[in-house]
Amino acid sequence: MRAHFSHDIKALGGMLADLAALVQHNAERSLRALLEADAVLAVQVMRDDQGVNSLEVRIEAECLRLTALFQPVADDLRYLIVALKVNRELERIGDLAVDIAREVHRLPPGPSAEWRRSLAGLTTRVLDMVQGSAEALVQRDDALAVRIWAMDREVDRGCLQGQREVEAILVTETDPGVVRGLVSMLAVLWQLERLADHAKNIAKNVIYLVQGEIARHRAADFRPRLPSKGTRVLFVDADGRVDSPLAAALTNHLAGDRLEAVSAAVTPGTIAAGVKEVLRETGISTALRPAEDVYHVLKLEGPFRYLVSLGDAAAARCPPPPRGTQEVHWNLPTASAAADDGDLARLRDRREALQQHLDAWLAGLPDPANPATSTAAPDGVGK
Repeated sequence: MRAHFSHDIKALGGMLADLAALVQHNAERSLRALLEADAVLAVQVMRDDQGVNSLEVRIEAECLRLTALFQPVADDLRYLIVALKVNRELERIGDLAVDIAREVHRLPPGPSAEWRRSLAGLTTRVLDMVQGSAEALVQRDDALAVRIWAMDREVDRGCLQGQREVEAILVTETDPGVVRGLVSMLAVLWQLERLADHAKNIAKNVIYLVQGEIARHRAADFRPRLPSKGTRVLFVDADGRVDSPLAAALTNHLAGDRLEAVSAAVTPGTIAAGVKEVLRETGISTALRPAEDVYHVLKLEGPFRYLVSLGDAAAARCPPPPRGTQEVHWNLPTASAAADDGDLARLRDRREALQQHLDAWLAGLPDPANPATSTAAPDGVGK
């Protein structure tokens, strides 16, 4: 009985490898069709998707048959669970390859030619993730799987940048034909991001297969950490005009030897005029980084040790941080009055209020030389 099961498991592995190779080939051709505006190649991708669907159904049926017939346990059961999950991820990659191929017919060749060229680097990284995840699966290489997982962040950044560029053009474009093409570009960027996400999911399943550890929602435990000069803290306000840029600049100036502060906002706006001037009055002349969308910052620039919400409006709308991030709240009044461009008196008051909260919070943080010791923050300053 065991010999039959081992033979069938090996055959199942071969089917998964075949599906991975087929999906990888289709993804490569769809991205090439996109970059080269090759409508004929795009049609071939769409036609060949039937083979992907057929093999995906066969693999699922085989997984269910083996589970029912042999009732596997331990490593064998884990392999079948992973096979079912990866089978689904591969099928979705195949579907997205078809979706991208369909957009080839909708993108106008003139306005999108330059955009296609700019996509070359992004599509290469996505294809590397798809190929790498398939290789990690076949070879059961959890180290490669971790590297593939880490690549997803770079793809997300590229897709976000492309989305911003397209949206900036959409704001002023009036030609219906060009608008349709731009909408198709946004769809392609979303599809590229999803391709990378499915490759990342395969990588996570490879980690589970090899290590027996469920890697989902545990990026800090498995994904390589980015180098940092100190403990990272994210300041979040409602609009990014005053509070979060001020708080980040003050923190980096006063505690830059042990903290690295980043600013974010729920609905990012432009830094208010006068913020740089009131900072220069305290001896801070470093360039201010505009606050970015907190959802994107948490996803692309983590992990953070602390997330500090500046005011009730920010706290109510701020997304929950990942596991391992400590939430802190500073009970600040609404910043709308202080955000009046050029109102230096109000901006100075805001700076002083932030300085008081920062001093109290820093005093309550653990001593870097003795992390076990700390002073409790005053009421209303942190949580």
